[in-house]
Amino acid sequence: NFIKKCLNIRKTISLFSMVKGFVLASGKANVYIRMHIVDENAWDIAPFELFLKNCGGIITLGNGNQIEYTQNGKIKGSANAGIVCTIGGVEWHRKVLKAYRNCIYVFALFKFFAYGVPLLIFLALIYYFYHLNL
Repeated sequence: NFIKKCLNIRKTISLFSMVKGFVLASGKANVYIRMHIVDENAWDIAPFELFLKNCGGIITLGNGNQIEYTQNGKIKGSANAGIVCTIGGVEWHRKVLKAYRNCIYVFALFKFFAYGVPLLIFLALIYYFYHLNL
């Protein structure tokens, strides 16, 4: 939702596989973002990247780095950065990347305060009660 607000996106759509590339190329959408917890498979991205670039689109990692394929068939760094695809020129892609990075930062803070702080408190309590009983 944060990215949608930053980029003034009013409508989202859910589609299968390469259909997303066709919709981007047609101009009916102008942003596609992939976020996974593991590195993406090359066979999921390579055809999409080739098609999108030939239609004038831009595809990078969420940190702005170019897509790099590894020998084991993965996209290097995609688990940490995500993948951002756009149609609309370089300036639009930069704007999307900036909003995406801000979103990831806010999400990381939320995760820390939602999970990290309670975990630290829990561990501190265990430590305290353990030493209290010694």
